[in-house]
Amino acid sequence: MENFKYRDIVENIHDALVVWRKDRILYVNSVVSEYYGITKEILNQSSIWTAVHPDDRDMVLENHKKRLMGEDVPNKYNVRFLSPKRGVTNAEVIVSQIDFEGEDAFLLSIRDVTDREMALAELVESEKRYRQLQESLPIGIFQVGKESNILYVNPFAREMFGISPDEDARNIKLESFILDMKRAEKGLQLTLEKGFLRDFEIMARRTDGTPFWAEININPSLDAAGNITRYDCTVDNVTEKRLLRIELRDAKERYENLIYSIEDVVWSAKYRRRDNLLLYFFCAPTIEKLTGYTAYELGQRPDGILSICHPDDKEKVRAARLRLPESSFSLVQYRLITKEGVQKWVLEKTSANSFEDSTYELDSIISDITSMQQYLDRLKSSEQMLRAVFDSTPDMILIKNRELIYTHANKAVGRIFDLSPFEIVGKTDEDFFDPDAVKVIREQDMRVLEGEKIYIHQARRISSKEGNFSIIKTPLKGKDGKIEGVCLIGHDMSGIRNMEGQVKIFRQLAGRCENPMMILDRELNFIYANKALAMLCNNETGDLTLTVKPWLIFGITTEDIEEILVKIEDGPIELDAQICEIPARLKVERLYSSEDEYVISIFGLAKNSSISE
Repeated sequence: MENFKYRDIVENIHDALVVWRKDRILYVNSVVSEYYGITKEILNQSSIWTAVHPDDRDMVLENHKKRLMGEDVPNKYNVRFLSPKRGVTNAEVIVSQIDFEGEDAFLLSIRDVTDREMALAELVESEKRYRQLQESLPIGIFQVGKESNILYVNPFAREMFGISPDEDARNIKLESFILDMKRAEKGLQLTLEKGFLRDFEIMARRTDGTPFWAEININPSLDAAGNITRYDCTVDNVTEKRLLRIELRDAKERYENLIYSIEDVVWSAKYRRRDNLLLYFFCAPTIEKLTGYTAYELGQRPDGILSICHPDDKEKVRAARLRLPESSFSLVQYRLITKEGVQKWVLEKTSANSFEDSTYELDSIISDITSMQQYLDRLKSSEQMLRAVFDSTPDMILIKNRELIYTHANKAVGRIFDLSPFEIVGKTDEDFFDPDAVKVIREQDMRVLEGEKIYIHQARRISSKEGNFSIIKTPLKGKDGKIEGVCLIGHDMSGIRNMEGQVKIFRQLAGRCENPMMILDRELNFIYANKALAMLCNNETGDLTLTVKPWLIFGITTEDIEEILVKIEDGPIELDAQICEIPARLKVERLYSSEDEYVISIFGLAKNSSISE
């Protein structure tokens, strides 16, 4: 009854159980036949030892004999068995002496540990690979005990801290490598609070005292109860990286200070060429001063700054971007429409820094050139007005550079040479004058290039035209004050010379004229009075050119004179006056001479006058 009482238990356990006395099998449970294919009947016909692997069989038999002889042998050992189902298996064998049915017997407990042995082998191999990895990694690895004693340190860490390869690191305390113990305590506190520590920087030192910045990562190792048994640490020398980070931070600050302080707008974007789309957009805050829009507002728009570009200029800007990165650099001038609707001219300089497929990086600087454009517009207008004056003046204006090549000529010069101004530009004196004249002209021009101003009055034949010319040659200076060429201004005096001859003849005729007549200069002073006027004024000599003002003779006010000078520009005028209290009718006209003189003739005197009409 006793053995039957526990039969259900032994039949359902995972271990194979065999009870034998001497060499006779007394009992086997179901596991024996299930795993090893050996039933009690088979064992009775043979021996249990036949299931043992041949390489282990002698050892098992030797132990069995010694056990029967009462010698001290291990009760627990590992043995390989041959299983019809699983082949060679590893088993843990426990042999114990029991009382079976009132007599001594042996209980053989066989536990299959094949999977466990395989897992253990894999664990050992994994530990080996892990240790090899630790030994070869280019980063320091420490294992530190709870009392900060070093349990393990890899070669890279030894080199980092100056620990000799032969020195036993277990005799070294971690504190000996720490310069800032307060920060170390803070790191330990963070480790305990979070359960780990990441990228913690601290000042450390080598065994020779050389300081350096170390970056530490810590993972506590816990036992089954959750207590810390050791700290697994990685350490890296980040001195250079820290210096680079500081330099990078300083460079970033300088860059930000630069883009925030300059008037120009700096922007960057990742640009997809195939659909003209900005994938991301950065813009300096100075954009708000230029356009009224914040950098954030423009960044929310798919096409960024292009969204506020003048409609007539958008295609030009797109075309400039599409030429990147083949051209690597673009320079485009266009108009922006500000938030208030004001139009501003800008100059955008853009470069493509990298290219991948149809996407590349854009870096750009936008300069406000509104004032400059307005100045250029005014300058263009001034140039147009200057050109109009330049071409409309009857005087000849000709400009030569230092090589005495014609660079500018107005229409008056063109009329003299029977060429258009554009046909004259690029030519020289040799194209229009004979060698002797060219020699004289060149000598004059060289004097002008030395800083002299020359006045010339001469008769000369130019092209098919004969003429009397009054010429001024003056140095033409640049912004720096240096002489860049010669400016010639010439006036054809032929008509004036003819007019002066006519005035001379007019004066001779006026002297024999019976009507009183006079000639005045621009300031209305007497230049000439004929004999008839002198007699009328009781001056037999005819000398009225002293201090007498003409209008005092005629009883005309200053206001009347100013009105006469205005009206006379349109042609001769007639007006009533008195001469020596004698009513008279005056005729005033302009006499065109070199001095623009005025002629006053008197007619229609009263009947009692001694001068006939």
